[in-house]
Amino acid sequence: MTFFYRLSILFAFLLSMSLGNVNAADYVNGVTHLNQTELVEKLKDPNAVLIDIRTQAELNEGYIAGAVHLPISEIASDLSLLDPYLNKDLIFYCHVGSRVNALTNYLQNIGHPSKGNLFHLKGDIRAWKARGKPLVTP
Repeated sequence: MTFFYRLSILFAFLLSMSLGNVNAADYVNGVTHLNQTELVEKLKDPNAVLIDIRTQAELNEGYIAGAVHLPISEIASDLSLLDPYLNKDLIFYCHVGSRVNALTNYLQNIGHPSKGNLFHLKGDIRAWKARGKPLVTP
């Protein structure tokens, strides 16, 4: 195999990872990362809640149906916003994942009393859109 062929295979693999279409859920640092198909299946569970932590301006561009909008800035200043979901599996998404990573790390570091598990939509809204998945607009 040539160098460029191997490089193109590696690039394709990394791109598929960044778009969140790896088939199996990943469990990393206490958070389960779900691809789009896994998210759809997980949302059939009444014990799961999908939380969009983006800004209002980002939400206005479209969100995943059924998502609760709790901007990370509001959660950071008032953790009690998560109280109604303490017994649920919390599935977070943002634009590309950096805010979800910061939030889930914070929740774990402070020992947040959530009785459910922490989940993250791989690739976040960017990957959802890239896969042609539907969005709702407010």
